[in-house]
Amino acid sequence: MTHPYATSTAHPNATPGERRRVHIREVGPRDGFQNEPETVPTADKIRLIDLLGRAGLARLEIASFVRPDVIPQLADGVEVLHGVDLPTGVERMVLVPNSRGLDNALRHRGLFEAVGLFVSASQTHNQRNINRTVEQTMADTTVMAKRILAEGLRLSAVIATSFGCPYEGPVPMERVLGLAEQFAEAGAVEVGFGDTTGMANPAYAGRFFASALDRLPGVE
Repeated sequence: MTHPYATSTAHPNATPGERRRVHIREVGPRDGFQNEPETVPTADKIRLIDLLGRAGLARLEIASFVRPDVIPQLADGVEVLHGVDLPTGVERMVLVPNSRGLDNALRHRGLFEAVGLFVSASQTHNQRNINRTVEQTMADTTVMAKRILAEGLRLSAVIATSFGCPYEGPVPMERVLGLAEQFAEAGAVEVGFGDTTGMANPAYAGRFFASALDRLPGVE
């Protein structure tokens, strides 16, 4: 099913001449499952992912190559990747936290088309999330990006706490966009800005994305 405003039809509230399109990346099979208190059975994960693909979603974040002792809910990522049966054209994406995770992912290179890298804009959140400084994460990102692109994979990036940190409070826009530019220079064709704490508001988001579009030409 296609919503009429998801096509090239002008939105009724748009400025004359403006056209809008929305791309959805469904992250439930990764971010959703990892937040469940109990591990969802592998067969149930595969069934849900297959249904999402047949519902018309063209981008699915399926697995994360993190240490199984850190996020046991996603320890069956390889089995899930092998088990899914998605329509042609559905992009399968995996999330990797570091070079070791990328090593593990590339052993199954034929099972996905895109790789997601991530960092927190806040030092404290990044340290608590992956036990690294932002600078250490970005240095590893540069190395990983070259390997990802050499494999012909699509590189995506996400910056968590882009609009505020639960430990540090507001995060400067310049810091976030500076990280986004580093990802773009590394070869990311898509950069997501996570409102991890729900601190964004429409006025700030409007200014933020106006600046992002200006500073990240050609990046989705």
